[in-house]
Amino acid sequence: CLTPVTALNVFTGQEVPVIISSQEQFQDHLDTVIGVPDCSVEAAELASALGLTWDTVLQTHPDGRVTLSSSAEFTGLSRQEAFDAITQKARDRGVGGHFTSTKLRDWLISRQRYWGTPIPVVHCPTCGTVAVPEEELPVTLPQLSSLTAKGKSPLEAATHWTNTQCPRCQGPAQRETDTMDTFVDSAWYYFRYTDPRNTQQPFDHSLADHWMPVDVYIGGQEHAVMHLYYARFFSHFCKDLHLVSHSGQYLSRNDVDFSGPEPVQIGSGRSVKVTWEKMSKSKHNGLVPQKMVDQYGIDTVRLCILSAAPPEQDILWDHKMDALAGVLRWQARLWGLVTKLREARQTSGSPNSEMLSRKEHVEAKKLWTLKNATVSAVTHHYTDDFLLNAAISRLMILTRAL
Repeated sequence: CLTPVTALNVFTGQEVPVIISSQEQFQDHLDTVIGVPDCSVEAAELASALGLTWDTVLQTHPDGRVTLSSSAEFTGLSRQEAFDAITQKARDRGVGGHFTSTKLRDWLISRQRYWGTPIPVVHCPTCGTVAVPEEELPVTLPQLSSLTAKGKSPLEAATHWTNTQCPRCQGPAQRETDTMDTFVDSAWYYFRYTDPRNTQQPFDHSLADHWMPVDVYIGGQEHAVMHLYYARFFSHFCKDLHLVSHSGQYLSRNDVDFSGPEPVQIGSGRSVKVTWEKMSKSKHNGLVPQKMVDQYGIDTVRLCILSAAPPEQDILWDHKMDALAGVLRWQARLWGLVTKLREARQTSGSPNSEMLSRKEHVEAKKLWTLKNATVSAVTHHYTDDFLLNAAISRLMILTRAL
């Protein structure tokens, strides 16, 4: 239903009607959606049903290109170009920006226990929450005779430690008694290992750059979504503080110079490591097979993918596409075989087995046996173990024999 409430378009200053609907499908991280009738059939139907008018903001050109129209400085841009430009303008004006992961949540690092890194904060009745000055760091834990406490942190009983002065007004204050989760410590130890005896700083910049990144990490599956996730965060954090030179970010191929003996990052000249990973937008390693489809056809590309590896194996796209040459040869051989068979049938009809020589009888028997074995093997691969690449391989062998 159409409500009397309106929202404000922060770019144009126009009021936008707010509609409540039980039929609209929202993405999992949103509870609202902007309806653009010129871009959405559902939004257009809803606007028409409510008697709302709208402007045409998309223009389709004779060559199939779609650009924005009636959109101020964004007119003439493609939808992707306009998306990037509008998002950047929203960031510049502090009213929006690029989407982050829908799975991001605040990291609660405080724990009500003794063992953990002290949080360098004091609570002052006058100044509120105040950070401990850098010259007073690190805050160290007091020696306690007992680490047991009922319903509260053991540190709360250490009044000689909790009672302190406010760094700002010098009045009485209380230290924060929560400590950091031990995940905080284990999220950057790999940096500390590069310079473990340094008493002046967490680690030396040059040593961290020399020894990083980690070559091998051994851990359970749970580490992938916990410990390594936090370690990734700390890596970016240390990069922002200029403690290390690189955060380990993934680069797109457009950011890498492959002209030399070793790939380097364009601009910095820093060496990069080429790894094989599952295609992902965040890793900038996605490839669109459309060029190959346009050149060879969809059936050939599908056949190439099926013949490259069994279903449970990963396909290294650039490497496994070497199989394309074999698939093309097989297709050509199969096409030539069928063409010759049709020509032979049209000129001489069905062959007479009595006219075959002794040697030809032996060859025909071998082909008959190979044919039966191929049918059996292909049926097994197709219905039992699903090794379609093995089935294709057997068919190639039969075609070569024929």
